[in-house]
Amino acid sequence: LTLEELDSKYRIECIRIDISEPNSYYKVVYKSKKKYLFIYFDEEGNNLYSYTTGISKEKRYFDSVEIGKTKKISIYLLDFGNGEWAPIHSTLETSRYSRHHTKDGYVITYEYDEDGYVKNKKVEMI
Repeated sequence: LTLEELDSKYRIECIRIDISEPNSYYKVVYKSKKKYLFIYFDEEGNNLYSYTTGISKEKRYFDSVEIGKTKKISIYLLDFGNGEWAPIHSTLETSRYSRHHTKDGYVITYEYDEDGYVKNKKVEMI
C-alpha cells in the first residue's frame, strides 16, 4: 500500500516527516480509542512497515516521574499493559528502555540504569 493509496482509502489526518526511524521518511498516525497505528513510508511513498501500540494515560500522569528517584516498576504499574519495553524480548527486570504513547499526543521514553531507576526521560509530540 503506497502513501497515495492509503490516503484515497483512509483519509490521512496526521503525517510528519520523520527521519528518526531507520530508512523512513513519512510517518502517518491513526488513533482509535485504545490504540495508535503508526505507518512509515520512504521518500517515494512506499510502505516500509507499521505497528500498533496501546494508548497510555495523559502526559500529566507521568509528570511525577523523577530521574534517579523513580523505579521502572512504578512506571510499569502506572501504565500497566500499554507501555513498550525494550529490548523486545526482555523482561521487566532486564529492560533498559520503555516508551509510552499518551492520550494527549505525546511519546515519553525512559531509560533505566542497572538498578532499575529512571536515568533519562525524553518527551516528544507524536
